[in-house]
Amino acid sequence: LRLAQIASDTAPGSLTVEAWGQRWLDARAACGDYRHVDVERARWSAYMTGSAIGRLPVRDVDAADVRAWLGALRGKRSAKLSGSTRANALTLLRSALAGAVEAGHLETSPAREIKLAKGRTTHEGWSWLRADELAAMLEAAPTPKARGLWTVGAYTGLRTGELLGLRWEDIDFDRCTLRVRHTRDDAPKTPRALREVALLEP
Repeated sequence: LRLAQIASDTAPGSLTVEAWGQRWLDARAACGDYRHVDVERARWSAYMTGSAIGRLPVRDVDAADVRAWLGALRGKRSAKLSGSTRANALTLLRSALAGAVEAGHLETSPAREIKLAKGRTTHEGWSWLRADELAAMLEAAPTPKARGLWTVGAYTGLRTGELLGLRWEDIDFDRCTLRVRHTRDDAPKTPRALREVALLEP
């Protein structure tokens, strides 16, 4: 389906960002070329429904609106979302507005040049563990299995899904490396996620 046809029944200027995003996701689902549209729908609903930018007509959105929306993004418990979650939300909005450009609702996307600050931010409330803190954490592990997972996670930086997807054949004891080839549910999402990680000495 052409994006322009998706919104052809809507009067010019009346299509909101929230409504456009839903139609844009419908178009992605209909063409069958995109994976994880259901995940994108859930994200769109969580971050756009009821938001100030979501109520704006697509044609009226500018970069200041996008920045204000990013600044207001909050989690379910009113805590600011992590940098990676906000980046996912921005990527989704950026793609939806690029679709609006393709469909003729916008001349240029106001989200195209918006970037999140790189690196850790202080509001997330975490830092690297010191050696004594790491030792205390591992000592408090409720089971030997948990202690093993926590140890490998702390020293490799693997994500939870990657840790839970590990198999014995992924470990090369001779070369002291760990091959990341699986996650708990599936293969890693991108080719870059397939990698070798050096194992530190005990």
